Formats: sequence, structure tokens, C-alpha cells
Amino acid sequence: MRGIGRFYCACAGLGALGLAASTAAAVNGLRALRIGPHGHAAALLGGHVSYPTATWRAGLVLPLAALGLASLVLGTRTALRLASHRRRLREALECDGRLPGRADVQVLADARPEAFCAGWLRPRIYISRGALDALGPAELEAVLAHEAHHRARRDPLRLAVAQVLAQALFFLPAVRQLAERYTSLIELAADDAAVTAGRGNPAPLAAALLALTADGRTRGVGIDPERVDQLAGGAKPARLPLVAVATSLLSIMALLAALFVPAGPVELHASLAVPFLSSQPCVLVLAALPGLLAAAAATLFWRVRPRIRAPAARAPQGALSRAGTSAGRSG
Repeated sequence: MRGIGRFYCACAGLGALGLAASTAAAVNGLRALRIGPHGHAAALLGGHVSYPTATWRAGLVLPLAALGLASLVLGTRTALRLASHRRRLREALECDGRLPGRADVQVLADARPEAFCAGWLRPRIYISRGALDALGPAELEAVLAHEAHHRARRDPLRLAVAQVLAQALFFLPAVRQLAERYTSLIELAADDAAVTAGRGNPAPLAAALLALTADGRTRGVGIDPERVDQLAGGAKPARLPLVAVATSLLSIMALLAALFVPAGPVELHASLAVPFLSSQPCVLVLAALPGLLAAAAATLFWRVRPRIRAPAARAPQGALSRAGTSAGRSG
């Protein structure tokens, strides 16, 4: 399928620029921060209570630093979660040898009809005993050609990278849009490769999709209508969201430009001390302020923002698999 590479390149390019800007914002905020024990004081109950003061630049640098830290925290968390799911998947697979005549295909001792590609650096093709029983020779070849395309392009790794970038750069909507669209397009591209391997005949792949979703034990949710349209010859061309991409580029440029505002260091002077407390604990709290803000922002976005749509997750969109990006699979 032509043009699919543009979506991944755009997603990866925007993601790299966004992560670079986030890292620069976090480092710039932490390096520019200067904390002192003296602040403004007010009389209270016969004593003096200090409260923090800051230069005007703190109102610009500290929020950007918190945004950068939140982005790095979310990206790291997503990467660790995907790695954990991938490890659990590898441990849960019960292989029953290799497919006769196809040493590159692992057979699973599972009665449910499933076929998928899993692995990041060295992806492998897996097919279950249930799928072998449900598919005819031509249908099996179409399924294997579909999964071989995923393996050749290392789609599980690409999907993992796209999901990490989409989660980390929550402030760039274009990255999430590109990742979601790319997740759908790789299935269409694999279908196109399977049809090409079948000499342009879509019937075997269509029959395989029906066979793998007709069994009530399959964990799929049905066939993606876009895949049906492509098999029927009515697929729409894939177009980049140019407006969203341009907006995200401008946002990154604005973020980078804000980091070079020549206004001197950020200074926070405070003690928040009452007569019977030392000022040092407050200084430590202020020093940890950017990290606390980043942790709060990461927790908030983790709870409220929608998950990236993955067609091959444990409840897949397509019919050739039951696990996707979150587990390092592509169906």
C-alpha cells in the first residue's frame, strides 16, 4: 500500500522533535532554577511567616519544565508497560513445534483460531492449531503472507514506537492522529501484500477473515470495515493530516523559542517558616516543585486521556490476531 511510510515518518519525526523539545524544557527549567531561603514576610500571631516570591520568568519556565518532565515520565511509563506486556506474552505462549514446510512459523497449542506476528527486533509468525483446522490451503497461504509482511517491516516494533510517542506527546494531537492512522494502515498494507501474493485474488484472504471470526471462541470483535472496502476495491487513499502536522510543528517551534527568552535565571525566594520551624524544609520542597508538578500532570493525563486505538490489541479490530501494540503483536 503506497504512502503508508509517510505516516510513520511523520509520526516519528514529530515525535523526535517533540521529545527533544520536552527534554530541553525540562533541563532548561532545572538548570535555571535558583532557590534561596529569603522571601517576603508577614506578621502573624506575634511572629513572622515568610512566603515565596519569584521573578516573572518563573511563570514561563516552570510550567514548560513541568510539561517536559510530564512528557518524559509518560513516555518512559508507556515504554516500560509495553516491555512488560511483551515479556508476559513471550512467557504465556505455548508453542507446539513449527509449521511443516515453514520453519519460520511457530504453531501454538491453542484451539482458538489465531494468527499474529510478535517480537520487536526479531519478530516471528505464530499460528494456532485452531487456525490450521479452520483454514484451507489457499486461505492459510493468504494469512501467512499477511503476517510475513508484518514481520518483514517489523510492524510490532513500529507500533510500539508510535504508541510511546502518542502517549508521551499528549500536547501534540497530530502525533496521536498519525499513530492511530498508521495502526490501521499497516493492516491494510499487509492485506494488500497477501492479495498480491495470491496473484491479485482477494477471495482467499476474505475467506480467511471470515473463518477466523466465525468461531465463537475467537477473541476478535469482527472485521474492520475499511479492510472489507479494500478487498472489495473501494479503499480510500490515505492522506496526511497536514493541518494538524503544521500546527504541531508551530507548537514545537514556539516551545523551543520560549526556552531562549533572555531574562536571567529563575529565582524562588521563600522560607514559608513560622517561628518554631526552620526554613530549610521549605527550600527542599521548592527544589522538588518541578518534579511534583510533572508527577501530578502525568497522573492526571494517565487517568483522563483516551487510550490510543490499537486494532490488534487483546480485543482486536482485525481478524488475524488477538493482541497488538500493547503486547508487541501485529495481526
